[in-house]
Amino acid sequence: AFTQGSLALAAACAAASQANAQAPQRFRAGAPWSAPRANAQLSLDMVFRTEEGETTLRDVIAGRPAVINLWATWCGPCRMEKPALNRLARQEAARGDRVAILSVLAYDDAVTEPAELAAAYRRFNAPALTPLRATPETERAFVRYFGAGAQSHRTSLPATTLIDAEGHDLGRIQGAAVLGSSQRLYWTDPLAEQMFDRLVAAQGS
Repeated sequence: AFTQGSLALAAACAAASQANAQAPQRFRAGAPWSAPRANAQLSLDMVFRTEEGETTLRDVIAGRPAVINLWATWCGPCRMEKPALNRLARQEAARGDRVAILSVLAYDDAVTEPAELAAAYRRFNAPALTPLRATPETERAFVRYFGAGAQSHRTSLPATTLIDAEGHDLGRIQGAAVLGSSQRLYWTDPLAEQMFDRLVAAQGS
């Protein structure tokens, strides 16, 4: 016979099981993205510098999911990725800008003035990417989000995250976004656009 305590425990387990079944499942981007972290979230109020002044993540992504790629002019793998990210941004713009493609300059003392931002993006074949520079506070927020690299004041670059429209982590790529042993850039592979299709469909469901 069930005791009152065992009946209460069974009811609690049933309620938890029902809640888990009803909870929305976090989108999984697949390789080379990591699995999403349940409690990781970027603040939509984080600030970026532009040529015109300052803006927030909220304003830049405008209610869309986003890819946020951190880079610096001194980072070789970052520079290698720029033309591919530029092409991806152009392709996504042609498909209605469903996903924001952001490449954010960070931890880079060589580019300090707003007027230098656009020139840096053009120099590395990325004119389709909106020039954005992380403020010191935003750089520290990215260290907390990605973790510190060999130098504790910054994260290892390149570092990329996929977020939903509320800033929740949907996956990360630490280092260059390459596919397995082929070393093919993920950004040039059909897998990237296919992932965007799945992401947009999931966000709209």
